[in-house]
Amino acid sequence: MITMSTSCEHHGDDIVSVLGGECSELCHRKARRTGEPGQVAGDAGGSLAYILTLGVVDGFRRRGLAKALLNNSMEHINKNMPHVKAVYLHVVTYNDAAIALYESMQFRRIAKFDKFYQLHGKPYDSFLYARYVHSGRPPWSWRLRNLVSIGFTAAIRELVFTAWTTLSPFGCDDKPQAVLAEEP
Repeated sequence: MITMSTSCEHHGDDIVSVLGGECSELCHRKARRTGEPGQVAGDAGGSLAYILTLGVVDGFRRRGLAKALLNNSMEHINKNMPHVKAVYLHVVTYNDAAIALYESMQFRRIAKFDKFYQLHGKPYDSFLYARYVHSGRPPWSWRLRNLVSIGFTAAIRELVFTAWTTLSPFGCDDKPQAVLAEEP
């Protein structure tokens, strides 16, 4: 099962970490531009798609079902939701199988949140992962931090890639993007 939301009420403050701006600027501005009578800012859905849950019943794990659910969801977003700039999720830091899945599907680790989850009475940290679509980009602060942390040669390569995809009239939304750094 996968549940996903584009409602602004679900992304909260995460939009700053994922897209580098406030909801009132990034999501509501889009809704106001539609000019449809009676439409309230945000009615068309926000600029983010948040994966609330992704789970497979124990007896059916390790068969590619989670990957198929993610692929179908990404395909739906790419075809039907051009306003969405990123798909993101939180994952508990000890869930190595889920982390490997997200990274294999070009989700980037954006941030770490201490004590994000409360599970069985104990606090656990989470990683925030995002996959950018429709010309969405990570915030500049994240890109600069990663350029510095990955070394000069890789930094130049990423800088050229970022400049090309930002300026190119062809875009690169369908091409996989490498995960540059494991820790924010």
